[in-house]
Amino acid sequence: MQYVFDIFLTEADYIDFNVFHMSHSAYGKKHQRLLRGMIAVIFTVAALVNFLAEGISPVSVAYALLLVGLGLMLTVFHGKFAGFTMKLIIGNMKKTGKMAFSPESRLGFTDEGILEITPEGRLEKRWESMERLCILEGKVWYLYMNNTAAFILPVEQIAAQTDLAEFRRYLESRCPVVERFEK
Repeated sequence: MQYVFDIFLTEADYIDFNVFHMSHSAYGKKHQRLLRGMIAVIFTVAALVNFLAEGISPVSVAYALLLVGLGLMLTVFHGKFAGFTMKLIIGNMKKTGKMAFSPESRLGFTDEGILEITPEGRLEKRWESMERLCILEGKVWYLYMNNTAAFILPVEQIAAQTDLAEFRRYLESRCPVVERFEK
């Protein structure tokens, strides 16, 4: 193996990845647009049904304005709720004992691909199957293996185990797409 790293992830790392994914990937953006549209339609229909059932009165107008306002608030601030939602999902995964990520793993990088060994098992991916490398400057790198899953590489942990610039060049030479983001 050319590079081997021991990686230790926290729930915060997993939440950060999912929030990043929802706001920077095509899949995540599409999902957010769809969800925002659904929220707007549901609350608008609820307000219209209220008018049809109650007629136009001060109470029904106030209720309709409350529904539209709440729907607008949920639509606008949907992205802010992503971290909170992920915390709830992780809590449920802990209860069932089926986490979507392994808190500790050993990642090996060779000319053929990547080998991840966790207490739960092992995963081998060839470089040809890697989609992109997203570099969040100074914090973390996400090495996507498909449109929803990625290896999470905390920069501090990588830097403590090898020359960071050399490893970055190594990854950039093997990934078809490299995207850079500021903190």
